[in-house]
Amino acid sequence: MLTLAFPAWRRGFLKVVGSVVGEALRRDHRVMLLWRPDPKPGERVEVADLAWRWPHARILDGPPVPVDAIIGDPAVGELRDLPSGPRYALDF
Repeated sequence: MLTLAFPAWRRGFLKVVGSVVGEALRRDHRVMLLWRPDPKPGERVEVADLAWRWPHARILDGPPVPVDAIIGDPAVGELRDLPSGPRYALDF
């Protein structure tokens, strides 16, 4: 079982990783959705929406914790304040 983290504070991020989040949960991996307030118009995702869509995922809005991998859109390599661990970029 792996601990996988996914940036999840923008709709654009979720378009890229949403299906991977679902598959990781189906395979019983520990999924952490990384959330923070985002001022970008039209991109903000609410914690309640994440909890409704993926009730078995852990939503983190505090300090980073170690994970086995961070999986996100191509910007994942440039994002700061993420947990320690290797970063993998998905593109659609």
